[in-house]
Amino acid sequence: MSRVKFLLSFLIIMGCQTNHYKDSIVLDNGVRVKFFEVSTCDKNQDKRYANFNISAKTKNGKLVFSSKYQSLESVSSFYYDSLLAFGMGELFEELCEGDSVLFSIPSEMFIKGIFHNNSTIKFKSVNETDSLDVFLKFISFNNDFDQYNFQQQLINRAKKKEAMMISEKRNEWSNKYLDIFNYDDLFSIKVAQSHYDLTEKPDSVNDFIAINYLITDLNDREIYKTKGNLNEYYDKSLNDQLLDGFKILVDHYSIGDSIVAIMPSKMAFGKRGSLVNMIAPYTPLKVCLKIIQK
Repeated sequence: MSRVKFLLSFLIIMGCQTNHYKDSIVLDNGVRVKFFEVSTCDKNQDKRYANFNISAKTKNGKLVFSSKYQSLESVSSFYYDSLLAFGMGELFEELCEGDSVLFSIPSEMFIKGIFHNNSTIKFKSVNETDSLDVFLKFISFNNDFDQYNFQQQLINRAKKKEAMMISEKRNEWSNKYLDIFNYDDLFSIKVAQSHYDLTEKPDSVNDFIAINYLITDLNDREIYKTKGNLNEYYDKSLNDQLLDGFKILVDHYSIGDSIVAIMPSKMAFGKRGSLVNMIAPYTPLKVCLKIIQK
């Protein structure tokens, strides 16, 4: 279901909540759930996989998890049996396609229950003592065959969307800039150049690449930024430290160059994305990079 349809559905639910809103229900584990029921279904259907759109925020509004930014085409998929261990099985057993629920639970319960992760370190802006407001919209239950087809549809849609976004950016840049460096689906321009002292440095220092950078998505949502004026160092002898797109840029440009680049997902976080950095699979990135040392 597209984001637009999701928002329209949510607005319809909210506008009609006198007809569709159940009084809050309290689960056996004490969690109070606001339940927006919009459909009926066969509760005995095959439930091998469950697909949701999820948003989890702290009480002060910091986003901890979002299917939009951390899942394939805004859909988070789970084995249904693993969700029962979440301690909210009675809730999942009652969900039908289109249903939405809202509840508050400790962050530790959310992360361990949904992701089976024993640490909150992988999630931004959250401590084990935080309480999270979780909005969950149910999309579907699937058996193995249907889930495979569903995933392939999501992958194809994500790939087409990425190709379209890159094409649009490439056309925009070709009308604005000269001297564009192209490498497959990566393209970049040099926006500034600084001159550094090129005196000989100790071998131990020369073993590292030093860069300063900012990563955003193509809608300019900030994803990661090096702290202040501090540089990040990467060992040249380790092949997997730098993303492929960064390696290409560092190899092509010179020390002191400041670069803006559009980087396809296959040269960044690829088909897996990054849970930590809130990057969905098949997400192209915009990178502002300064090469300090190479």
